This record gives sequence, C-alpha cells and structure tokens, in this order.
Amino acid sequence: MNPIDVNVLLVEDNPADAALMRHALANTTSRRFHLTHVTRLDQAIVHLQHQRFDALLLDLGLPDSQGLQTLQRTRQHCPSIPVVVLTGLDDESAAIAALQQGAQDYLVKGQPENIITRAIRYAIERKSAEEVLLISQQRLAYAGELKEANEALLRNERELQQAKEAAEAAHQAKSVILEMALDAIITIDSSGVITAWNAQAESMFSWSREEAVGVQLHQTIIPPRYRDMHLRGIEHFKTMGEGPVLNKRIEIVALRRSGEEFPVELWITPVTSRGKHSFTAFIRDITDRKQAEVQLLAAKDAAEAANSAKSEFLANMSHEIRTPMTAILGYTDMLLAPDQSSSDRLECVSTIRRESEHLLSVLNDILDLSKIEAGKLDVERIVCRPSQIVNEAVSFMRVRAIEKGIKLGVTFAGQVPETIRTDPTRFRQILLNLIGNAIKFTRTGGIQAVVSLDHDTAGPEPRLRVEVLDSGIGLSPEQLSGLFRPFCQADASTTRCFGGTGLGLVISRRLAGILGGTITAQSRVGYGSRFVLTVQTGSLHGVPMMVERDESVTDAASATSADQKTQLEDPRLNARVLLAEDGLHNQRVIAFYLQQAGAQVTIADNGRIACEKATKAAQTGQPFDLILMDMQMPELDGYAATANLRNNGFTLPIIALTAHAMSQDREKCLKAGCTDYLTKPIEKAVMLNAIARHIRADKTAANSKAPAPPPTKTIPIRTEPLRSTVATDPEMADFLITFVNDLPRMVNDLSTLQSKGDLAGLASMLHQLKGTGGLYGFMPITDQATLAERRLKETKAIDAANAEIHSLLDLIRRVEGYDRAKETTPPINSPSPA
Repeated sequence: MNPIDVNVLLVEDNPADAALMRHALANTTSRRFHLTHVTRLDQAIVHLQHQRFDALLLDLGLPDSQGLQTLQRTRQHCPSIPVVVLTGLDDESAAIAALQQGAQDYLVKGQPENIITRAIRYAIERKSAEEVLLISQQRLAYAGELKEANEALLRNERELQQAKEAAEAAHQAKSVILEMALDAIITIDSSGVITAWNAQAESMFSWSREEAVGVQLHQTIIPPRYRDMHLRGIEHFKTMGEGPVLNKRIEIVALRRSGEEFPVELWITPVTSRGKHSFTAFIRDITDRKQAEVQLLAAKDAAEAANSAKSEFLANMSHEIRTPMTAILGYTDMLLAPDQSSSDRLECVSTIRRESEHLLSVLNDILDLSKIEAGKLDVERIVCRPSQIVNEAVSFMRVRAIEKGIKLGVTFAGQVPETIRTDPTRFRQILLNLIGNAIKFTRTGGIQAVVSLDHDTAGPEPRLRVEVLDSGIGLSPEQLSGLFRPFCQADASTTRCFGGTGLGLVISRRLAGILGGTITAQSRVGYGSRFVLTVQTGSLHGVPMMVERDESVTDAASATSADQKTQLEDPRLNARVLLAEDGLHNQRVIAFYLQQAGAQVTIADNGRIACEKATKAAQTGQPFDLILMDMQMPELDGYAATANLRNNGFTLPIIALTAHAMSQDREKCLKAGCTDYLTKPIEKAVMLNAIARHIRADKTAANSKAPAPPPTKTIPIRTEPLRSTVATDPEMADFLITFVNDLPRMVNDLSTLQSKGDLAGLASMLHQLKGTGGLYGFMPITDQATLAERRLKETKAIDAANAEIHSLLDLIRRVEGYDRAKETTPPINSPSPA
C-alpha cells in the first residue's frame, strides 16, 4: 500500500508552539505529510479557498480573531474539513461549546504528540472515506462503459462487489478510529448487551473484549446502586425516544473488575437503524483530574489558613512589639526631661529595662522557632538532676502565682531517677512555659506539677514525665486542635485578654521532640487543663532511683517512724493555738484534733489575718502559745506571715504545715522563722506531740529567764545579707553603690509616709521600689513591693498593708552594704490590727 499524502494546515501565531507541532508531526507518523503554517485567520481562509487540506489545527486566540468566532468563520468557508481546536485553557464548558460549533476535538496545548495523533486520525478517516468514494465512482463509471457489453447479471454482480468493498473499507476505517480512541468506547443493543468493546475499555475495566461482548453491561461496569436506573433508562428510551442522560457530558462512578469504583466522564449517543436501537458510550477516566481538584482545594484552604494565621500573628506581633516600644520611647522622653528627680530617672530606667527585656523575649521566641524549623538549634545531653530542675522552675514561678492568689506546688509520684541525660536549659525552658501558661490562664484554685517515670514508653529509652495540671479557664476541642500551630493561640481573644505571641507551646513541643519526647494536652472549658511533657532520660543503668518527697524530708523532731507513731499517746494541751489554714476541710479536722486534746483554737484563713490576730492577742495580754502556719495561702503566704511576726518581735513557736518539703523549701521555712514543720497529710499523734514539746520548751525557757524588760520596738537584723545579682557587673558598680547608699533614705521615707497615713505618697514610693529593685538586681525587693502595692490598691488602707510594708523594710535592711546608722526615723515594728 502506497503512503498516503496528508495535507495539514496549522493556524498558530506562536512560533514556539508551531515548531513543536512540526517536530511532533515528523516523529509520530510514517506517512508522507505536508504542513502549511499561517499565523492569521484571514491567511488560513485564503489557503482553504485555494488549496485542499485534510485536517486543520486551529488556535482560537489569533491576532485577527478570538474565541469561538474563529471557529465559526472557519466553518463558514470550509464546513467539511476536520477541525482540531488548540487552546492553552483546560475549560470543560469551552470544550463543549467548541464541539457544538462543529469542532472534531478540543485539545490543550502542551502535549503536541497527542494533538498530532488526533489530527492524523481525522485526516486519514477523511482521506479513506474520500478514496472509497472515488473508487466507487471510478468503478461505477467503468460499469457504465461496459453496460452495453455486459448482461444485467454481470452488472449486478459488479455492483454487489463494489458495495461489499465499500463496506469493508468503511468498517476498516471505523475499526481504526475505535482502537485509536483514548477513551473507552462501548456499544450495547436495546436489551443492554455489549456489542462493541475497544482496547481502551479493556485497559480501563480489566475485562477483555472476548469476556465483555455478549454480556449485560450492568453486570460489568455499573455499580450495583445504579443498575436499576440503567435498565429503566433503556426502557424509557424505547417508549419515549429520549433519555435524561443522552447526548450530555456527565460525571458518574464506574466499576472496575476488581470491585474498585472510580470517577468517569460519560457521553452516551443513541443510534436507531431499521427500527433497532443501540447506544454508544464514550467513557473517560477522570481519577487524576478529581485528585488534582481535591489537592488544589486542599492547597487553597491551607494557603488561606496559613495566610490568616500569619495575618493574625503579624497583628499580635505588632501589638507585642509596639506596646513595649511605646513605653520605651515614652519613658526615654521622660528621662530626658530636665525637671526629673533622681528617683524619677531611676524609675524611667527601670521601666525601659523591663520593657526591653519583654521585647527581647518576644524576639527570642521568634528566633528560637526559626532555628528549630531550620534545624540549627543546638542542644546538649548532659547529666542533670530532674528534681532540681523541676523545683527550680516551680520556685521561679511561685511569685507570679502568689500575685494572682493561686497555689503552685510539685508532687513526685513513685520512683524517679536521681539523674538523667538531657539538655537542662531546654528542659527548664519547656517547664517554665507550661507553668507560666497555667498561671496565666488560672484565676482561682491552683496548679500542680506531677513528676513520674513514664512506664508506657515504647521506645528504646525510658522517659521522664511531668504533668502540669491547672484549674484554669480550659479549652474547647476546637481550640485544642490548633493549640500547637505556629503563630496561633486558642483564639484571637486570647491575645487580647492575656497577651503573648502564640509561639510558646509550639516551641515547647518542638523542643520536647528534640529531647526525645513530646507534649500532649487535655482540657475542658471551665474545668482546667492537663499538659503532659515527656523527655528521654538516657540510659538509667546504674542510676539510683529515688522516692522523692513533695518537699524535703522532715527533721528528726517530726520524722517519727510508723511503729513509733502508733505508740505515741495523745498529750493534753492546755494552750491557746492559732491555726492559719485556708482549706476548710483541713481547718475542721485539725481544729477537732486540737480541741479533743484540750486546746483553745482560733482559725485564720490566710497569713494576713494570722498576723492581725496574733498582734491583737499580744496587745490584749492574751497571746497565743503556738501558731500552726500553712505555708501556701492566698493574700499572704506562710513564709511572709512568719517573717513578719518574727520581725515584729514575736517569739512564740511557729510550726509550718506544708505538703511540699524538699530540702531547699525546708530551709526556706526555717529561715523565714519557723520553729519546726510538719508535712501533710497531718498525723494526729505527731502533730499533738510536736505542739506539746514546743509549748513545754517555750514555757521552760521563759521560766528560766529573769524577768524580761519591756520589749523594745527594734527589728532584728537577719543574718544572711541580700546580695545583688548584678554585683559582679563592672558597668553597674557605680550605679549599685549609689542605689545602696540611698536605701536608708527610702526606708526613712517609707516609715514617715506610713506613720503619717499618706496613702498616695506611700503608693508612689512602693511603685518606685517595685521598678528599681529588680533593675539593681534585688528581685525580692521588687516582688515584695509588688505585693505591698497590690494590697494598698485593693484595700485603700495603709493598716491593711502594714505586714507587707514591714516585710519590705526588712528586705531592704538586709541588702549587702546597707548602713543602718543612716536611718533617722524610728522604725514601726508592729502592724496595726486591720
């Protein structure tokens, strides 16, 4: 068979696309072809009018014609040529419109081989049909020439032969088109039996042609839920001659031989011949397209969410940066004012430093996150004591908890390793963030850190587990789901109400991951939250396991063995006892034990009330014999209350009651002035015997002394000095000396303002000390001044803040280098009753 010459007209104004078409045409067929290329529609129309072409490749966007108008004008001048529309836009509606206007196909640029294959197919189909027609015409003419020489029978045989050959040629062309189709093409008769099944259908549905032909269509590719609809549709067409899905492009689900369902695009064309009906379906697998749509939508949603989160983050960051910057700039202007006093300038510097530190913490959060995401955050694994790190974190955050009037404690549950291998700095950073968040979002109640060894570890190394439980505002499930996303807080109102960048938990969880663990969260709105931190411990081979007490082991006076406790007899207490305890149930039980033993019991709900009642009892000549002092109480805790009483000359025994008695906290109790302490839960016999022992010792000491002179109102000097944390900084040396030298004047001013009842002046002085104390490395002064200022603001009464002010004066006098001789105002030692 001789090669067929194929003439193709390409109308394309883009030279690069035209070159690709020419190259693809040259490499995808062995037939001889001629490619004519023009760039404008008017040029194409001239060629079509003067030259014969077998196929037309038509770009709809030309310099002199755009869109479907280009196709319409082409059809007006050459209605029979096969037209393949080329476009850069995959638009289904545009494709349908183009096909309705007479295009044979609608193809997207970018796949020139596919485009050329389609064009060659249509050209060959037209060429074959024309050749068949030409052969028929030639043979008919030849038959006419022999008409006179041949009988009617010979003429009929020739005509029959001609018709047979034409039919075979048409069938061959049809078969070629059917097999070359990229879509599955299936034909069924009026009863739904498959009569045609092309190669693409075999590939798409995994049924061979031999297996499919002769079988009911609904038994092969139609999912069960659509089969009744399919059969009803065939019967409806037989009756009405039409159907709702015929000659329409629809999307539906098809069934592979394996039972897998997948999305397809379907076009059904009905054919009626000699009263018989058949249906041809063109089916395209659109799985990839659907997946791309889903991925596109997901990417769009993710981009919108990320954009929203970043916008919210930028708004938060603007607030977090602008707020301290406003204060810094404002106080800088005040610092430059010529009429500022020395103390005013120091307050300005203190505020600038504090706001600068806050600004630095915001920037550090951002840098930490960027380092983590870039994989450049350095961590170390060294031996450290987890109990020490946890207790340090709790102790550091306790001042903030006290300021909010909430409890903060730590519990060690079961055995924990004495040492682990981790990065102590990052471990402490995570704990401070978790505890700080708990304090931030807790208004009432308390916070507890529970330390244990995680026994559910599935990895090669065990993990240390720290649970931070709070009774705060809690979180909804929706808020929990976005809690660990960068630049997010629970919601936008969280930033407005509580501040923060929303990076702390993100950084903490990623740090926990670097340390071989994680952070999980559980919460309920209105009931509080539970954050669980785990970190790898490293190998625990040979590491001692310890059963840590919540605080340190009690001293010998109260550390009686279990056997000894059962042998103790309850002593009789002829004494007046002040019980300072904020827990109602503890009040009831302890008071009951004391009253059973014969004691008279007075209850104080917090440290401030305890100081007031102890002072009033002493002034009326009926002092208490002993105070039981809970160390964790609102308003004024047991440490501060004990220190205040000791500073004001009280010598009666004070026994601490605490659920947290680690070694450093035990020392803290004794340094505050406690005579002894007992751990909770309270053992009745141990408590009563301790009280009896201290009362006897106190009375024995009192009886052995000579009559004491009337007490002088002097404040005892504490043995341990308060040293500045910036004492070793040479740049701060001159400033620090000036500040310490000025402290006696401040003590004189505070005492004078207190005695005069100058509420406004006292509040201003406390505010000044609150800022300057921390600036010069005396954070205890800042913390105590904060408590005193808060008490003054809440009560609007100086007497109500006397206890806090006296504690502040004691702290100032303990400053290393303080010159007591410079005091000119007699100190006031006893707080007035509230």
